[in-house]
Formats: sequence, structure tokens, C-alpha cells
Amino acid sequence: MICYRIYGKLKAEKRFKAFNYNDGYFVGNLIHAAFYDEKELPMVEEAVKHLNKDNPEYEFVIRKV
Repeated sequence: MICYRIYGKLKAEKRFKAFNYNDGYFVGNLIHAAFYDEKELPMVEEAVKHLNKDNPEYEFVIRKV
């Protein structure tokens, strides 16, 4: 099974951090980051699209786990 996570960063920063979309914050420990399976990918893509649109100072991406 392929799983995905949402990662984000301020555009001025170099490194991405895992983002817990369910609770709305960046996590330092991956155990706290939500992950999504292939069936949820369209919902996650839509969520990342809205995150990028609503937060122009941040950049959000989807990555395979």
C-alpha cells in the first residue's frame, strides 16, 4: 500500500516539515503526522490546492511515505 503525507514550509525556509492537516499544525515528530492512502489522494490533492491558495506565504506539497 502506498501512503502519502502533506509537507509544508514558509517560502523563505529551506526545509519542509510534515503537516498534520487534521489538526492544522506542523509536527516535529513524524509519529504525529497524518498519512493518507491511495483512496484518499484526490481529497489530499484538493486540500493542498486550497492550503496553497489560502496561505500564499507557505508552500505545501504531497510526498510518498
